[in-house]
Amino acid sequence: MKKEPDSAIAGQEGNAQPEDWSIEADEQLLEKNYSLIVESVPSGIVMTNHRGQILFVNSLVYKMFGYEPGDLAGETIEVLVPERFRKIHTEFRYSYQASPSTRPMGRGRELFACRKDGTEFPVEIGLNPVQTKTGMVVLSTIVDITDRKLIEKLVREGDEKFRRVMDNTSDAVLVFDASGRVETINRAGLDLFADDGGQINEIWEIITPERRQRFTIQLERVKEGAAIVDQETEMLRKDGGRVPVSISLVYMEQGGGRFIETVRDISARIAMRNKIVELEKAQIVGRMAEGFAHHMGTPLASMLLRVQMLKDDMKEIPECGDIGEKLDSIERQILYGQKVIQRLLRFVSNPQSEKAPENLSEILTESLDMVRPLLRKQSI
Repeated sequence: MKKEPDSAIAGQEGNAQPEDWSIEADEQLLEKNYSLIVESVPSGIVMTNHRGQILFVNSLVYKMFGYEPGDLAGETIEVLVPERFRKIHTEFRYSYQASPSTRPMGRGRELFACRKDGTEFPVEIGLNPVQTKTGMVVLSTIVDITDRKLIEKLVREGDEKFRRVMDNTSDAVLVFDASGRVETINRAGLDLFADDGGQINEIWEIITPERRQRFTIQLERVKEGAAIVDQETEMLRKDGGRVPVSISLVYMEQGGGRFIETVRDISARIAMRNKIVELEKAQIVGRMAEGFAHHMGTPLASMLLRVQMLKDDMKEIPECGDIGEKLDSIERQILYGQKVIQRLLRFVSNPQSEKAPENLSEILTESLDMVRPLLRKQSI
């Protein structure tokens, strides 16, 4: 997976860094994590910079659009847009950059993407702005909804192939009437909501209690002509568990009126989004740690050197009271401070590396040593 230099996130060099730590290693770990995240999502993932240039995509995008790995590096996102829409898409992109937010693209409009061979297909696209050190980038999720559109067409036409097509789609599809009675649910829907072999008889069985009133209002609006596309929410499983989903809902007047709801499990999408937030936080902590190490590492080293010099000079002074003991305490605390900086930088480089048992007795001894002068001063 290729990525332009402006998408890399570099750190600042600190003083008290572990021997095996380097900015390059940190960047490689970060890029590896991003790659693992985007490859685990069952949607096409495209990240673009503020110029609309493609920074990277996951392998599903190459498969979806018919490109070979590396073909899209440096291209603008408009290469994936049908030619007749490219000019207006550029204007929409500028408008989005002026007011970025996490939302579905093109509410109320049918969206189409363009393969390398020029063929078009219907899609749903989610937009997610991500702030990085080099500026804002946009993470787009792309879902091919060809099967969904075919199902809607078959429902309108009353085609006998309806059930077969439904069962071959990976999204859950439910067809229900105005009262909420489920007429048809495909295999993916049963797997998602009733994996114990049960049935879904009413749509209300899988609507969370806090969402039922709002869902009733949405049904009325959809019946009047509105459409719900790629709306993120939670739904209930038969076992009482909850699953994050993206829903699309349309109304068909044929056959007395029926709703068709397409439901996609977006657990991986949510996990990806959360992981990216965690990585961004780790970058911030990393820069803070490096800054802390830079500003504190040198003074601590200088203090330690002077304390050790004083201890050497004191060997020539026969009577110095408990000064030696105090210098020993100062030396221990300086060494402890350096140890904290080292551990912090190691944690930033690899958060898993610091998960190990601690010597509680040693921690208590160090803590008592820090407050002992105060205790003596207050006669405690």
